[in-house]
Amino acid sequence: MKKAQDQNSHNPLRIYCKNCGAPVAFDIVHQTYRCSYCGTDNSIEEVRKEQQTWRQLHQEHLEEPEVPRISCHCPSCGAEVLFPAGEAAAHCEFCGSELVRNELQEQAQMPDFIIPFFIKEDEARQRLMAWAKQNERLPEAKAVLSNIKLFRGYYLPYRLVRGPVAADVSRENCGRVYHCAGCLDGTLVNTTQQLDNLVLDKMEPFDWEQAVPFHWGYVGGQRVKMNDLSEKSIGARIADEAGEDFRPALEKTMQTSGIVVTPSSFGLETMDVLLPVYFVRKGNLTAVMNGQTGRIAVSTGRQQKSNRWIFVALLRTVIFTLLFTGAVVLISGSDEPDALITAGLVGIFIIGVICFIIGSRNKGGVKDIIVTTETAQASREQGKLQVKEQDVKLQKAAASAPVFYEENEKGNIVPVHIRFYPPGRVAFLAFQFLGISFLPLILAALIRLLSMDGEPFMAGFAPKYGAAWFVMMLLVLPILWSQNARSDIFDFPYLYEIRPDGSERLMGSAFSRTFCILRLKTFDGSSVSIFDELIHNDNDMRRMILLLLGIMAFILLGSTLAIVF
Repeated sequence: MKKAQDQNSHNPLRIYCKNCGAPVAFDIVHQTYRCSYCGTDNSIEEVRKEQQTWRQLHQEHLEEPEVPRISCHCPSCGAEVLFPAGEAAAHCEFCGSELVRNELQEQAQMPDFIIPFFIKEDEARQRLMAWAKQNERLPEAKAVLSNIKLFRGYYLPYRLVRGPVAADVSRENCGRVYHCAGCLDGTLVNTTQQLDNLVLDKMEPFDWEQAVPFHWGYVGGQRVKMNDLSEKSIGARIADEAGEDFRPALEKTMQTSGIVVTPSSFGLETMDVLLPVYFVRKGNLTAVMNGQTGRIAVSTGRQQKSNRWIFVALLRTVIFTLLFTGAVVLISGSDEPDALITAGLVGIFIIGVICFIIGSRNKGGVKDIIVTTETAQASREQGKLQVKEQDVKLQKAAASAPVFYEENEKGNIVPVHIRFYPPGRVAFLAFQFLGISFLPLILAALIRLLSMDGEPFMAGFAPKYGAAWFVMMLLVLPILWSQNARSDIFDFPYLYEIRPDGSERLMGSAFSRTFCILRLKTFDGSSVSIFDELIHNDNDMRRMILLLLGIMAFILLGSTLAIVF
């Protein structure tokens, strides 16, 4: 009895300070649970030991089931489904196959916590049917109406995951790997292989205030789905969930959705829980409802392609067309409006074609369509179910924003802020674009200044004769930027060390941040600066670059002399 009282007196879903007893939160920077009241550090190992002690007490306290249990093994999909004794089960709810019964004897499979069903099965079916009728034009709603009779309730197995996670992050088509660390705070991972985990995620959150230690009395008369994944598979699913939980914050830092997140180490504590779920799965249809809150998520396997690349291509077209038109104005002068209009139209066509060809090669992936209702909360008024979908305070547990770490000049690993486009870099990139595009004009102006002998500066000075270079660069630079430099810039970050007092210090040398837009793809698919390839290598790429530079030098020299003389 003493053990039972101790076991029930502490909620392992919360972490308290070992010194003063106040709630503590995980400090990502220092990788410890730090008390904000007394400043005591509670190590990860101490928290893990405390949770293991609770679990041991809970297992000792777990009573034998009051309702006889029968485990049904599906020979087709491998599902292990737990039913109350005496319930007829003619087929597997997950794949429709006949079930083979055997007695469940392994109490070790039982969970630590359970959230009881709040919504009854007939109420859940009525709610789903009402949703489908309101959205009858959707393919998902039509599929639900056709299979509503198969809609059943189950307690599904989950792992509740909490603790620090380290991850490697890289941007697609970039060579640099960044390292970060964060903390999961109650992430749920489904441990059954028959249902789509992505769809199940969309029916969250649950109200954890209603979670109770598991007892067989809660599953009496209910269907229970047992865990059927190996520990290795569960670990892989936890890693995927951790990466997805971190993804929004990482995409914001890396300024793109095209990132690869690979969790590298864990200091996690996990707990097995049973959660109430209604579902129907038939063919491509997966429809689920949160058995506690009433939130619905439905998928039929439809996918949606992203058209964002079109807007990016249009933006590039506008920017480079303005540069092209500006060059035409400089070349032709305001006294030739017909030439200006013609050149502008030609520029729009040529640059637009280039931008759309480049953009079409980077359309991005496709997105699974999962139709959901709003976050919900269920209650009862005079015994009648009420589901509220507005101003609901329940929030899905989210990972804390991860902190990036880099090695400083002294060889110490320190927390950093990463920036790729600070104002100084943006100005320098603009300077590179304009400087390279109008290089003959700049050189000609310098020559003109040095050779002036009392005559007006513009006497004999003809910018329009540099047209060959201007046009070539305004076509070549967008290609170099879109194909190589735009992604390679993420290998040259501005790193700001986060000091203990919260201030920041720029790390590294100016050379480590210097970035040139003149970058090429090598034969092995990597991207290098034209000048790096020219200096450090002796191969076919170097010979090609020398030929290219020779042609450019000839056009540059000819354009410069033509402008001056």
